[in-house]
Amino acid sequence: MTILWLLDIDPRFGARSGSTLRYTNLSRRLVAAGHRVYYVVGNSPNRDREARRNYLDALAEAGCFTGHFELEAPAYSKMQQRLARVLIHPGARDMVLKAGRAASRAAFQKLLEQTGADLCIVSDRVYLFLAPELRHKLPIVIDWCDSETVYMYRDARYLLRSGTRHGVGAAIKNMFRAIAEEHFYGRRSTANVVVSAGDKKCLDRLNGKADRNRVLLNGVSAPEFADPPAKCPDTLIFTGNMSFPPNYQAALWFIDHVMPLLMERHPTVRLTIAGQEPVPELMAKAGGRIEVTAFIPDLIGRIAQSQLYVAPMQSGTGFRNKVVEALASGTYVIGTPMALEFLDASLRDKLLTAPTAASFADQILEFLKNPGHYSQRLEEASTTVRKEFSWEIRAAEMEALCVWAMQADRNAKMTY
Repeated sequence: MTILWLLDIDPRFGARSGSTLRYTNLSRRLVAAGHRVYYVVGNSPNRDREARRNYLDALAEAGCFTGHFELEAPAYSKMQQRLARVLIHPGARDMVLKAGRAASRAAFQKLLEQTGADLCIVSDRVYLFLAPELRHKLPIVIDWCDSETVYMYRDARYLLRSGTRHGVGAAIKNMFRAIAEEHFYGRRSTANVVVSAGDKKCLDRLNGKADRNRVLLNGVSAPEFADPPAKCPDTLIFTGNMSFPPNYQAALWFIDHVMPLLMERHPTVRLTIAGQEPVPELMAKAGGRIEVTAFIPDLIGRIAQSQLYVAPMQSGTGFRNKVVEALASGTYVIGTPMALEFLDASLRDKLLTAPTAASFADQILEFLKNPGHYSQRLEEASTTVRKEFSWEIRAAEMEALCVWAMQADRNAKMTY
């Protein structure tokens, strides 16, 4: 197959971004299997083009793609932008913005001819407008990753529950925009891909096309240690990009609501929050038994040394890379139901689930009293993750999905 993959690559986070981790691991294995995969990246004004080109060069050396192209971002007049901001329906918005997208559309059409593409994957939502037109030319797979409808709904709910009114209106507006997009474009693609069963459930309701909505979980690159790192007693860790709202919201909730309960009953407990670009509000919490650190070069090693991984998610959706990375590293996990919802029941039942701050503290304290009691469950969960969450399996599933989409497209055209 020859695949054109429209995606957004941000070199600031690299593989620490869940989406970039997904793209590069899948495409590298598709290329290794003999397929041709071309990245198409949009030149939005807020991107550092030189930094991204350098990063793409590094990805090319790693065999992540066959080649890459840059696509100039659409250029809109001020009037078009004003009209688009008040339009919720994607079809109406596309009509208003059509002229400003003409150059991008024509450039992409040339890429289709130049590469002889068999299939197009759209992962950059800026270019969803291409899907309805391209659908008549070749199979279109929209890789939504997460359902933004679910994300925005949970964001608004979190802000309301936390007593923060600022941002609620924007979250609700974005939720309605996401509902319209996932309904409209999700009905105009050959296939839609999301990273969890919960996201698929939402998409099924919105576009009414459950047969073309598929779940493709992320994988994990299991670390190999010459000698398993020794665990540091009474240490907890939480990781992720700490400028990403669901991550820093979770960290703040844990520090404010769970740590006081732990410190009162177990004064030697220590917490590390590790991740790029921690927001000032989070940095202000550092001190004493709470460490807030930016990027750690050997993050996997640090996770492996920690006694317990906490995943206190209060918002967000999708696949929690951090949870499977911790298990693959040999560190047990406790999380909120939201943090563990992407796992199937058999794996989820091997972990600790805590719906409230009090239950979170109680179960952590119980674990710290006797970590060995959970060794069997940790071994079983770690084995499952290493065996069933490999990127090789995920790439094979992506390959099968692409083949299915191409056949479905042929069948649809024959019927028409």
